Amino acid sequence: MASDERAAPTGVSPRPNAGNDPRRGFYPACVREAADTEQALAETGDDLEVIVTRASGEDAGVTVETDDDAGASDTATREETDGAAAGDHLPAPVTADPAGADTPADPPAAETTTEEPVETAEVEAAPAHPRAADAHPRAGVLALRPSRRLLATIVAAVVLLAVVSGADAWLRHRRVANLQTVTAAYADKDCGRALEAWRQAGQDPALPGRREVPSAEVRKAVADCRALAAADRLAGEGDAGRAFAAYLALRRTSPTSPLADDVVGSRLVAVLDRRDVAAEPGLCRDLRGAVDAGILTRDDAVPQMLTACGELLAESRGADDRVTAFVLVSAVREDYPKAPEAPAAATVEAELRLAVAQGAPHAATTPFQARSAPSGDASVRFVNHAPWPVTLTVAGPGGGRVVSLPACPDCGPYLEDISWHQCMGKGRATTLTLPPGRFEVALQYSGDGPDPSHGFWQLQPGAYEECYFFTR
Repeated sequence: MASDERAAPTGVSPRPNAGNDPRRGFYPACVREAADTEQALAETGDDLEVIVTRASGEDAGVTVETDDDAGASDTATREETDGAAAGDHLPAPVTADPAGADTPADPPAAETTTEEPVETAEVEAAPAHPRAADAHPRAGVLALRPSRRLLATIVAAVVLLAVVSGADAWLRHRRVANLQTVTAAYADKDCGRALEAWRQAGQDPALPGRREVPSAEVRKAVADCRALAAADRLAGEGDAGRAFAAYLALRRTSPTSPLADDVVGSRLVAVLDRRDVAAEPGLCRDLRGAVDAGILTRDDAVPQMLTACGELLAESRGADDRVTAFVLVSAVREDYPKAPEAPAAATVEAELRLAVAQGAPHAATTPFQARSAPSGDASVRFVNHAPWPVTLTVAGPGGGRVVSLPACPDCGPYLEDISWHQCMGKGRATTLTLPPGRFEVALQYSGDGPDPSHGFWQLQPGAYEECYFFTR
């Protein structure tokens, strides 16, 4: 028998296991499995390497690659396998001789033909999977390695996620810092810086659903600063009336704002200095809030506006408007007693006070005439001999007069009457110079003092004296 040297076939035999030869049964099954796997990978186009290792641990194995450069080798291997199948036989097992050379074993007796050695593609044996011998001692191991394209995609996704997360954290931190700047600048009465920080916070990009929601404090600061900016714009355009109303509206809607006092007050006076702000009911009503808060700095334009608004609202039938008018003209008497508008403001105040005092339980009568004169004015010296502050209101020829006198702490109430000289000799006094005529008079005490008094004075040229004291 010929002992031709043969190489292990690399093709796949479609023939089932023949005989009980373990090598003839196991080897073709492994090759068929590799061929099936090769065909599946060739259809999907994945760049994977399939390694089939023999369980016997011998160096025989098959490596199938799907790269284009391996196509020729695969084609040759398949052709050789098909040729072997057509011959309806398998190569004889190979045994090692003492010299170390591989020689074919004797074929079975039934076989008399000698086959020529078959050229086979040289294959590279791959090491077996470390767990293959334990899990499947007689089976091949299929190892799949991920492609470089998949690994690159995963790395790119991880890097992109890190970049997006870092950018999101940085943008959120920047927005929070800008919103904090808004409130800080607002507290410092710097609306320019507050609105710029708000603009920066709104322009910064943000991921959907990741934008920081402004707090109520931030929203209030922005609203007040925008209102102030709008009023400033009106003032800059020369619309003094609307600018004045806008400043007052800001003061009314945000009385506790850091802008409500110094900032708004100074702007109100600056607008009034133009002398072209007309008194209107709504504007005059808002002006009361500024007066009550004391934010109007002293300026010659202020009493003019207060008096004009007082005169306008005093003519209203509404009780609230008349109270507002009283507040405005009273401010003129208290803060600007020497202003040119003071007499007109006093007349309005006197009318309002007398309207309230009418029907008072006590009557005011003509004071004692200490000295007469053939002509001229009448002078009335009034002394507050009472432990309560009092306001004397007189209205008649020449307009109205309103005088407030402080209390006399040591002046009663007494257990019994005192003399006229005692009453006139102690207490705060004032002297009114009035033209002769009939005057409506009211006395109104503050605090827990007695009820008001109302009546009339009939005055002639000369000097008069008036004093009130109280007993228990």
